[in-house]
Amino acid sequence: MRTSAPIQLIIHPPGTKEGQRELSNAVANVHADIAGQYIQNLDCPAGQKAELMDAILKGLRDC
Repeated sequence: MRTSAPIQLIIHPPGTKEGQRELSNAVANVHADIAGQYIQNLDCPAGQKAELMDAILKGLRDC
């Protein structure tokens, strides 16, 4: 249920391939940081967290 008016955004995407690459890398870094923080905050032993990180990294390498 919405309680306020929607926010209107004006987006200016990068105009060059290099700019698009930089933006893509920045977004990927933010996603990786968030995933890492989420895993660190899990209520489980450090070894289990390490196994989870290893599984994620293996999955990324296999893509």
